[in-house]
Amino acid sequence: MPAGRPTSYEPVYCEQVIELGKAGKSRAQMAASFDVSRQTIENWAAAHPEVLAAVSRADAHCQAGWEDQ
Repeated sequence: MPAGRPTSYEPVYCEQVIELGKAGKSRAQMAASFDVSRQTIENWAAAHPEVLAAVSRADAHCQAGWEDQ
């Protein structure tokens, strides 16, 4: 039996993370939208390759949006 609290991660979050990045939201804002800490987002990315890919894409969209401004 694994120790610790069960994860609140759900696969649907990946698309939501990308959409938040497209809206210019930071990782902290992404975490707030899921009512988790930023560290939790980092933990999900470390544990789930699909989250890491989604967060990376979201970061790229966010950065591009700021550069356009």
